[in-house]
Amino acid sequence: MKKIYLFASALFIGANIQAQQVIDFESVSLSPESYDNGSLGPDNFDFGDINLSNSYDDTWGSWSGFSISNITDNTTAGFGNQYSAYTGGGNNSENYGVFYPSGEITGENMMIGIMSISITNATYPAISMRDGDAFAKQFGSVNGPDGNPDGTNGEDFFKVWVIGWDHTGAMSDSVEFYLADYRFADDQDDYIVEDWNTIDLMSFSVFGE
Repeated sequence: MKKIYLFASALFIGANIQAQQVIDFESVSLSPESYDNGSLGPDNFDFGDINLSNSYDDTWGSWSGFSISNITDNTTAGFGNQYSAYTGGGNNSENYGVFYPSGEITGENMMIGIMSISITNATYPAISMRDGDAFAKQFGSVNGPDGNPDGTNGEDFFKVWVIGWDHTGAMSDSVEFYLADYRFADDQDDYIVEDWNTIDLMSFSVFGE
């Protein structure tokens, strides 16, 4: 068994490629403009050789790991729009995976290697970073959400950390990807990711030996 761990505040997985097969989540049956956050069970989403972790808490109505969504609203701000991709849709598919805040992509067979993943921002954090809100600062601003200087000098960033583990349980590699970066000397270079980006995971060397 091999695993990919991801750590971020909010992340969308559009397609996981393993053994030259694209995992596009279309096998999950969803009504238009809806999502599956695991509330109906069972835990985790099984796509044959690939498994996406999911844990739903009935007490708090909260979830972690992955949900599956086809929400297209990329203009409404706030937590209520947490299941929407900032692109307004999936990566050449209607369904996509929503990720929060940490979880696993697992290859059930040690001969399975995850070659790449495609990711983008969620609408909720993207608009929060762009405009600020009651809970988070506007990226690039020297002030926090309370209106006072926060010591960052506006050099803000939002990063996802992907970690690969091989079938022995040893960490094989890791990669960082910035979903937003406001640390450039020229403010014109600052950005918030608005489209799907592919992260190459071939360097993880987690394929079977």
